[in-house]
Amino acid sequence: MQIHVLAQSSKEAPSPFADKPLTQEEIQKGAEARIKKSLVVAHILRRKSAESQITGLEVLTFRTPILYNLHEGQFKPTVEVKLKYFRPGWKLLYSLKGPEVPIGASNEGSAFLYLKSSVSELQLIAMNEAGETEKEKLFIYAPGTKELKTDSPWNKVVLSLGGAVLDYYQTSFGNFRSTNALAAILYAPEALYENWSMIARADLTFASFYSSPIRAGPQVLDSRIDLTYQISDGYDSTHRWFALGGVSYLTLFSNGSPFGFSDLLAPELGLRLRSVLDPMNFLVTDLRYVALGGPFEVGQRNLQIAFSWSRWMENLRRLELGLEYSTTSFAADPKNTVKTNLLILKLGFSI
Repeated sequence: MQIHVLAQSSKEAPSPFADKPLTQEEIQKGAEARIKKSLVVAHILRRKSAESQITGLEVLTFRTPILYNLHEGQFKPTVEVKLKYFRPGWKLLYSLKGPEVPIGASNEGSAFLYLKSSVSELQLIAMNEAGETEKEKLFIYAPGTKELKTDSPWNKVVLSLGGAVLDYYQTSFGNFRSTNALAAILYAPEALYENWSMIARADLTFASFYSSPIRAGPQVLDSRIDLTYQISDGYDSTHRWFALGGVSYLTLFSNGSPFGFSDLLAPELGLRLRSVLDPMNFLVTDLRYVALGGPFEVGQRNLQIAFSWSRWMENLRRLELGLEYSTTSFAADPKNTVKTNLLILKLGFSI
């Protein structure tokens, strides 16, 4: 929702009374009144029974405007719940391991919540020094919240170009090394359902600039699709851990070269750390293990470590710089062992 306020001259504004011009203060109050009338309001609902409430907690207002807050490059509908809490020896938290709700000297403070649907829950926990807890859920009813989304699903797609260095060894051939151009695509929505999401990506090398000991242009296709689950606690933690599980597909198109392999399809497991530096910048570290010969055959595997830095631009498009290293080892047949090392540097933008 966009709010447009038509500002009038700061010197003098027309008035319904020709002989009484409006002051600057009156103009400001009128503008604020028009903004308040334009805001979408959320309703805060609280259970009335004492056993379902946190002792000493008061909700100061049951109607609050829905505002857009810039969070990780997206404008998200947000509400502020104003509270009053006084209970010596106790503190108010968003979750057991989450941050504390700031309560000032006047015993008043605010809890903030990003809205995901027309009905959202705000979980609050009170804890004392002995570890005893009391829990309460406040329900936020915000009709029309689904229409407040401003981000496009295309913002989750990142197209990249870059370079790749391939080191390849095959028993029947020996060593091969090449430097190539690279194209990549990534799809990584923030969340699909609660803590669950997914990552789909593919990297393809092309246009070899250098190769040795023979002139050849093999192409590597490395693609992966994973389900992710956020395993870290905290309402809005700066560092978030994710478990990854999915499928990896790796192939090397020989393009007439006397070596190569195809169709390495295997399950993979991994871990992701997402570190938010500020509302516009974040870092992602991925570690993946692919069991090419079975879960206990350590000699036949693919390992990958990847780092990326992302920055949200003013137009809410994402700039991403990535550095990846992967190493693969497997037995193609009883007489042939294949080992590859692939180093990738790429730069991309969301579309």
